[in-house]
Amino acid sequence: MIRTYLLNYDDGCGEEDEVLAFLDKRPEILNWSSFMPSSVLIVSESSLSDLTRIFTRRFRAGMFLLVDLKNTPTDGMLPNDTWDFINKPKVA
Repeated sequence: MIRTYLLNYDDGCGEEDEVLAFLDKRPEILNWSSFMPSSVLIVSESSLSDLTRIFTRRFRAGMFLLVDLKNTPTDGMLPNDTWDFINKPKVA
């Protein structure tokens, strides 16, 4: 099942371009959208625990938070296309 995850990371994980390049190389990541500094929406069929394992190996020097947004209440001020990305995940 395709799910949308929220990845938040600190500077110890690398610069934004490094993190995004890593996501581009991972076959588990079907799509992503960077909408705020240090925050990326990720579309994947992988489980939360599988993605956590992958990110833990890569981001050993930093901290990150990964949240499965399926059935998780979300609210805030984001552009409509970002809400569409969250609520209707698509493969790139």
